[in-house]
Amino acid sequence: SKINKKSLETLNVTGKIIETGNLIFSENIENNFKKKKKITYAVTSKRLPALQVHGVEYYFEFYSNLQKLNELSKKKNYQIIVHLHPGIKNNLSNFQKIFKNLTFTSGDISKSLKQSFLTISYSSTVIEDSLYNKIPVVLLDLHKKKYVHFECERDPMKTDKAMYYIDETAKLESCIETINKSKNIPFDDYIYLNKTKKNISKLFQNLI
Repeated sequence: SKINKKSLETLNVTGKIIETGNLIFSENIENNFKKKKKITYAVTSKRLPALQVHGVEYYFEFYSNLQKLNELSKKKNYQIIVHLHPGIKNNLSNFQKIFKNLTFTSGDISKSLKQSFLTISYSSTVIEDSLYNKIPVVLLDLHKKKYVHFECERDPMKTDKAMYYIDETAKLESCIETINKSKNIPFDDYIYLNKTKKNISKLFQNLI
């Protein structure tokens, strides 16, 4: 994605950059997110042995987010799918018992995205999956202790943006309403619009 290309500016890269477009992410570039009813919360929380020191949600932050999203779902009648990282999927049934207003799942992310008009995440690769499915993204950082991974909109009232950074629950409510009002989101700020099959074919032709 163009996010990946932008990240190369922070590295000491030598040689030619090959811009292939999408090769690996879930994709539906003709998707109309306006017709969907649900929200996907893509979780980066992992088991402790696999956890980075910085840049992902710690277990206590994840649990706190679930509490707030559970309350928000009850208050606003949002249908929120919590898509668990494989490392914590064994806790699915326990989470479901505690947070009764949320729906928990794991596995193929495309199944959740097909139902969703918005993805909430923080640092998951699902962010790029979502953008390649033409679904806007909220980078949710309610703990305000971390960095912003990508350039994105900070004003929750500004329509027609593909990605927002939100650090308060009240702002999240406003942002969801804003996304519902949006009509012309420029996803190509972050992604290449050619389809994966064409990208792979072109890549092999160039290599051969």
